[in-house]
Amino acid sequence: MDAKGYETEREVNQWAVDTMNGVDPMEGYTQSYDAYLVSLRTIYQASLAEMQQDTDVQAFIQTKWGLTPDDINKFGLGRVTKEHLALVSEATVKQYHLASLVDRIIIPWVDNGVLVGLKGRKIDAYHAEEAIKSINISNKDKYPLPVFGYTVAEKALKRGQNKNNTLLVVESEMDALVARK
Repeated sequence: MDAKGYETEREVNQWAVDTMNGVDPMEGYTQSYDAYLVSLRTIYQASLAEMQQDTDVQAFIQTKWGLTPDDINKFGLGRVTKEHLALVSEATVKQYHLASLVDRIIIPWVDNGVLVGLKGRKIDAYHAEEAIKSINISNKDKYPLPVFGYTVAEKALKRGQNKNNTLLVVESEMDALVARK
């Protein structure tokens, strides 16, 4: 059990609600931030390989957002399975609530080339009854999540790739990816 006492799936869902309400899920944790990033990368890399094999989830993404398998690969979307959790320590899985990412579309949060967080977006076939649409996994004190896609947009503006000098603000990460398509 972790510092906040979230252990079961129901408690992990409560963790997500607490997080949305401003409760700091990282309070009381002792694992170093470097180990956090290594664990995040390990889970994320495994999720990429899983997504390439999972044609059902690819079809769901294509139907819901119009992203093709090439787009999914280009944007680095993944899918975590229970088996991926065994790649990092059980303490890390509990400490960072990585189990809450299982059977979700994984969206990487990258800031200046560093993977700083993951968002798990529910897949309706696996989480139809669940009210929580998405869960962020991040260490907000050390690596606060930036506005999704900001560094990509900023670089495009600086390089003159955006001829109208326009920045489009959308509701979700998936909307941002669709807009970039």
